[in-house]
Amino acid sequence: MSTEPAAKKILVVDDEPVVCESCRRILEREGYVVDTCSDSRTGLRLAELTYYDAVLLDLRMPIVDGLRFLERLREVHPDVPVVIITGHMPEASSRAAQRLGNCACVAKPFTPEEITTAVRGALQSPGRP
Repeated sequence: MSTEPAAKKILVVDDEPVVCESCRRILEREGYVVDTCSDSRTGLRLAELTYYDAVLLDLRMPIVDGLRFLERLREVHPDVPVVIITGHMPEASSRAAQRLGNCACVAKPFTPEEITTAVRGALQSPGRP
């Protein structure tokens, strides 16, 4: 029987497949288990049905935008940390995301260090198991 803790499970939702793949490669090298989705509706279903230790989320996506995604996520999993990855974060969106709690932001384009630092910080945020 293994005494190693289970790897943390991360969901990346971004309508740009290259961003999803980049995050997956970066985070898997750090030992995380990563699911990706470039369709926001499918990503939302995954997030509602599966417990993720953290979610990386783009704000500007077709059909279900990042803020609506975050609102729905908070209804099901109110404490899961979210790292918003976006190339454009208007002040109103930033305030709305902060009201929805436990969110960090990383600007696109990002470096591997910026993503891993944000994820580590999100996973260590107060109230996390």
